Order: sequence, then structure tokens, then C-alpha cells
Amino acid sequence: MDALLKQIGWSVQTLAQRLGVRTSTIGDWLNGRRNIPDNLADWLRQVARALDQAPALPEGWRSGGGC
Repeated sequence: MDALLKQIGWSVQTLAQRLGVRTSTIGDWLNGRRNIPDNLADWLRQVARALDQAPALPEGWRSGGGC
């Protein structure tokens, strides 16, 4: 799960906020003190896959693209 969070770019705090759980719950999953629910693990894999398939950022968006 830690690798998936890194791939997605979410912190423990971000995931906890999105799920409406305490950060300690996420920590317990990461440290193996509690099992990660199967449906949550599947969902995280789907999010990571979707990000991998997202189109590349527009060319030049960081170099004075008006943002």
C-alpha cells in the first residue's frame, strides 16, 4: 500500500481524509497491525492505474504557460 500511495502521490493524511478515517488507521494498515480491506486495496490499484493512463501534461505548462 505504501508503494501505491507514493505512485498516486498521496500522503497518509490525504488518504485518511479521503476515507474519513484516522491517520492511525492508515498507519496500522501500513505497519501490518491491521489488514487493509480488500476493496480498498483494489480501489487504490485502480486509482494508480488511472493515473498511469492519464495523458501527459500539456507541453510547456510550467514554463510561463500563464498559470
